[in-house]
Amino acid sequence: MNRVHPLVLLFLLAASISMADAQTYTLTDLGTLPGQTVSHPAGINNQAQVTGTSVTPHALLFENGLVQDLGTLPGGSISTGVGINDLGQVVGDSQYQNSGSIRHAVLFSDGTRTDLGFLPQSGNYSRGNGINNLSEVVGHSGPSLDTSNTRAFIWDASNGMRDIGTLGGQFAKAFSINDSSLVTGTAQASGFGFHAFLWDALNGMQDLGTIGGDVSSGNFINANGHVAGTSTINGIDSREHAFLYDGVMLDLGAIGSNNFLSDRSFGYGVNIHDEVVGSTYRPYEGGSLVQIAFVYRDGQMFDLETLVDASGADYRLYTATGINDAGQIAVDAIRISTGQLHAVLLTPNSVDTVAITAATYTTARQSLAVQATTTSDTATLNVYITSTDTLIGPLTRRGDKFRGKFRLPTNPGNITVKSSAGGSATADVTVR
Repeated sequence: MNRVHPLVLLFLLAASISMADAQTYTLTDLGTLPGQTVSHPAGINNQAQVTGTSVTPHALLFENGLVQDLGTLPGGSISTGVGINDLGQVVGDSQYQNSGSIRHAVLFSDGTRTDLGFLPQSGNYSRGNGINNLSEVVGHSGPSLDTSNTRAFIWDASNGMRDIGTLGGQFAKAFSINDSSLVTGTAQASGFGFHAFLWDALNGMQDLGTIGGDVSSGNFINANGHVAGTSTINGIDSREHAFLYDGVMLDLGAIGSNNFLSDRSFGYGVNIHDEVVGSTYRPYEGGSLVQIAFVYRDGQMFDLETLVDASGADYRLYTATGINDAGQIAVDAIRISTGQLHAVLLTPNSVDTVAITAATYTTARQSLAVQATTTSDTATLNVYITSTDTLIGPLTRRGDKFRGKFRLPTNPGNITVKSSAGGSATADVTVR
């Protein structure tokens, strides 16, 4: 799913590109609050902090083997954790004093809980769904939390909560915001249906369309402005597929595409490498449908349960709720031996060690020369611009080293070499 740099001219022939073939994961059970047996994950940040919700329910923060109860607004008894940024700030919703069933969007930060209010014209419920590293929050406000009759908002400490509009209809929800203040979600179009959107303060809402049919939702946006979500695939039936939008909406398919009942998938998270996670179904062979968590990378969707090492033997993985830029994945799982639902974290296993032994850019020739090694005898290596994760090209094995030369108009500054066996290395580029 990484886009080849349009100005790259390869001097050496390419080997096939695959990071997925040998990637495996170690599973860590994130646990529950003391005395409880259930926890659910939601968002994950680049420090591998995960937010979620307990059975109580209370908003949670999972960090370094500990489970922290984030509490509620004063006087409340219910809260949920939905989104988290790299500062460890969490957004979700909470009841408050004498609110009854009404819940407001809330920001949990360093032991404090801030009521973000609501949009008066839309209803007195609200929920925060996403937060960026500028502490800007997006979400929805309406007459209840789980209705489609809501309005999307953006909030910051200086300007408070503002409605960001729709695609011509009446209603909208915002689910995610990146550090460029690009927002994604779903909004009612002027005709029938809700469509995924991109929003920014200058241009307003852009309709991302659908794979087919009338309904789509943008559920997460990465640092590059690429969106993962879910869309109907035609106007005839109810099937939905996960998608990745990077200027074009790509249908990611479904693992259970052999049968109408299992031909469904749902995209919930995407990282800077355009790795998408969510849920789908195993191929239907009769009986009950079996929901599974997936990761999609390099053009293929994988059943995450089949990629976990022995640490995951006692777990069934149902839904992957988020993925960070290191490839760590938050998953809703059931522990088979106890039947308990737990949040778990999957961490990629690096099965080889990559070293960059030379990276030189020659200005006069506009040429980048790269040399690298790997401890794997079978791995392939590919070079990327670190800042954008743009593919430069593959390296060719010569003896125990990999080499490559690439025509580039400018010095990339820093490069990353990734192995198909899971390892990677970064290095600054020397200029001549």
